[in-house]
Amino acid sequence: MDDVYLETLELVVEQTERDAQLLEKGEHVSGPATRRETAACRKARLDAGLPAEDGPNVGECRSSCANIVYIDRNIAVQRRLHTQWEAAAADPLSPRPLRDRAAALAESCRVIIAAHHDGQASNTSSKES
Repeated sequence: MDDVYLETLELVVEQTERDAQLLEKGEHVSGPATRRETAACRKARLDAGLPAEDGPNVGECRSSCANIVYIDRNIAVQRRLHTQWEAAAADPLSPRPLRDRAAALAESCRVIIAAHHDGQASNTSSKES
């Protein structure tokens, strides 16, 4: 069992090193820093009358959370998903409810991509000032 923990640690170290290298090379990050007061998981726990943790709980992360951070690699995935969802939404052989759901998911991807791009543009312009 100790080997599993060691391998997990090695994986985390490798991923952290890779992330640091990409950030140094200028990979863009969009989204706010992690703030407990805006975490959707924390708000849901409080609304349910449950005790909330001091910070966001990754295990209860929600796609609507204001704390979600995207990096360029995430946006590449969102672009692929957007293309797939748009194709599914346009499929005339697919039932209407599935096309509607695909269209909603495509729009969600579009919003994420646009917000990341807008954040990148504002970061660039603020650096130039």
